[in-house]
Amino acid sequence: MMNKTWITQMVGCLLLVFTVTTFAENWQYSIIVDAGSTNSRLHLFRYQINTSSPNNNLPIIEDISIAPYKNNIALASFNQNPQTAESSLDALFNAAITTLQTQAVDPKTVSVRIYGTAGMRLIGLNEQNNIYSTLVEHLKHQYGFISITARTISGKEEGIYDWLAVNYLANNFSDTNATVGIIDVGGASMEIAFATKEATENQDTVLRINGQNYTLYSNSILGLGQDEARNFINKDLTSGSCYPSGYSSSTGSQYSFDFRTCDNLYSKILNNKLQLNDKPLIASQQKFIAFGSVYYVYKFFSPIPNRNTLENNIYSICATSWQTLKTQYPADAYLANECANGVYIDELLFGKNGYLLQDSQIQVSNVINQKPIDWPIGALLYENSINLKLY
Repeated sequence: MMNKTWITQMVGCLLLVFTVTTFAENWQYSIIVDAGSTNSRLHLFRYQINTSSPNNNLPIIEDISIAPYKNNIALASFNQNPQTAESSLDALFNAAITTLQTQAVDPKTVSVRIYGTAGMRLIGLNEQNNIYSTLVEHLKHQYGFISITARTISGKEEGIYDWLAVNYLANNFSDTNATVGIIDVGGASMEIAFATKEATENQDTVLRINGQNYTLYSNSILGLGQDEARNFINKDLTSGSCYPSGYSSSTGSQYSFDFRTCDNLYSKILNNKLQLNDKPLIASQQKFIAFGSVYYVYKFFSPIPNRNTLENNIYSICATSWQTLKTQYPADAYLANECANGVYIDELLFGKNGYLLQDSQIQVSNVINQKPIDWPIGALLYENSINLKLY
């Protein structure tokens, strides 16, 4: 009996090892670095073709990044001295190499993409290229990567990748579910993308996914990220209305919060930016997942995604004195900007010069099915799925 049990256990173990090994051999690996306006994030993906469902030919994707996967260094900050960017991502790549070693993966088989976004779009093309060429040479010699791409993606691409990531994570391509649109507000730009039947001249892209065509409106507006928008209103003499009462600027000016005055400042920016960059017609039934800065504004002011609750809480919290707020939120490193950001997001989503959305159209979240929303997932889909085509 003991021998038979032992043999059974050994056979089971051998089958398990064989299955895991066979499964692991089917994985491909890819690194995508999201080089944003305030930080860089490295995503180490492994992926394989999905053979489990006849209705879903998109790959199975797993993000296996381990800490540190993010730093607080903007690649664009090296625009004056690009050679100093050489080792700026080393901590992230050291962690990735450690993970690859545990998976017994040769770095020469791993594709690497460094994609700059809005922060890099703000600097000159020559400056961008100098930074990228420095990084590419360093990664080849330091880590042995062979397949390396480094470039700045367009805002339209970023919106497409966001849309793909959200709907992939929500399983909207494998089921018969309707897709959802995305609104992603970063530090320097904001992206909006959604499937539409109303063709526009400049912003449409047709994607074929699992045998179905999607006409996708995707647009990105540089300057409508929360940090750039806030920097713009700060040039106005009335910008003190966007900050808590009693807060002092670096110039010593005393501020006093006033919602309407602050709202008017942001409304003017949106009126100029959206009209010049194409403001789409959005059907009342169109649903959106809003994330990025939108998520953090709602997290601070209104866990319930409701416009009235959001505005009421902005009114009450931002009318509180700066000294009291510092006592109430001692760990919030961005406390001084919360009120300005809150007014901006409210005007962007609901205001007359914003997108005029209704509460029922918006779901605010930074995760879907317990997985974080990150556009690099969409970039991986776009570039590696044989069932995804751009027309």
